[in-house]
Amino acid sequence: MNWQTIFARDSVLWQVCFYAGMVIVLATGLIDNPQDYGLSPLAFRWLKLVAAVITAIGGKAGMSFVPLERNMEGGRK
Repeated sequence: MNWQTIFARDSVLWQVCFYAGMVIVLATGLIDNPQDYGLSPLAFRWLKLVAAVITAIGGKAGMSFVPLERNMEGGRK
């Protein structure tokens, strides 16, 4: 496996980042009182921010101009 294929547009890495971030964003959106889950309001805001950033990076990298894995040398066919 070529290390460049990890960062290809259709890589599993970006899909996992996008969907995991989306689940965390949706889950934190349903929480009304973060103290019930042992989180301070500041930590809760950071959690929401980090999840949103991961989702944005995963979505943007998945739609970027980077070549597809099958177009890279050593990628799957």
